[in-house]
Amino acid sequence: MNSKTYSSAYSQIYLPEIEEKVQNLSSMEFKWLKILRQMSREDLESLKKQLRKHQSLLKEIKKQNEQQKNDES
Repeated sequence: MNSKTYSSAYSQIYLPEIEEKVQNLSSMEFKWLKILRQMSREDLESLKKQLRKHQSLLKEIKKQNEQQKNDES
C-alpha cells in the first residue's frame, strides 16, 4: 500500500475520540484485549458469568461489612 492510499484510508476511518481512547489504553490493556480476542465465545461467556457471580458476592460482603460497622457504632 503506498502512502497516498494509506493516508486516504486512514482519514476515512479517523475519529479524534477513537484516537484519544486508543492513546489512553495501557500496554497491559492491549495484552488483555489480545488474549480476549483469542478466546472462544463460550469461554468468554463462562468468564462473564463468573465475574458477575463474584461481583454479587463482593457486594454482599460490602453490605455485611457496612452493617457490622453500623452495629458496632
